[in-house]
Amino acid sequence: MSLKTYLKRNNFSKKELTILFSVGCVLNTSNGDTFPLMDDATIDFSEGSKVNIVTDDLGIDWWKRLETWNIDREIVEGTHLKVLQNHIKKGR
Repeated sequence: MSLKTYLKRNNFSKKELTILFSVGCVLNTSNGDTFPLMDDATIDFSEGSKVNIVTDDLGIDWWKRLETWNIDREIVEGTHLKVLQNHIKKGR
């Protein structure tokens, strides 16, 4: 799926996507979904490649690599908190 299709289908905007270079993925800062950044600089938006920072297990290596870039870590921590707060508000 292309970036344009993903954004339109899910009602998101580009400003809600942030590249996390430390872990080689793109983070949707609205819902916590991550998608792999491919070697050709495209993003794999296929459903099977999506991993959520709150509800899925990213593995210890992912978190260790994230620690190497403070700005990436801060973005993920802020997104994690926001998504958890939204889940609590919605009673999930």
